[in-house]
Amino acid sequence: MTMDDPRSNGLEEAIGDKPLPQTGKNSIMDRLYKVPGVALAVITDKNGTPLNDQSPNAASLSSKGMLLINGAMQTGQSIGVGEMRSVAVQDKKYQILILAAKSQYLMIAVKRDIKLSLVEAEISKLLAGGR
Repeated sequence: MTMDDPRSNGLEEAIGDKPLPQTGKNSIMDRLYKVPGVALAVITDKNGTPLNDQSPNAASLSSKGMLLINGAMQTGQSIGVGEMRSVAVQDKKYQILILAAKSQYLMIAVKRDIKLSLVEAEISKLLAGGR
């Protein structure tokens, strides 16, 4: 779990306050799915409502993600650190990476056999490139 300024992970600069483009050859979502190990990527609002995918898998990832976010925020408040910037955890089948922007979350399910730090680095590069 990392607690810090929510803008420092590149997500805010990449998406601003607008929903990410869902389709298109160069959309961020399209590029996310090209990162090795990314199984599912979901953009949610701050309430956890999926914005780009209404599938049961997206709803499940969003629910898990919101539990993790709420836990991270409570932990951060109790130990006196800044806002949540990212959360990374492993469950039985996947690793989950969550990045926070001002008004949205990017929740990513990563295949368990892939090193999460490598996926996170690739996603950071992708986000640094913007839209």
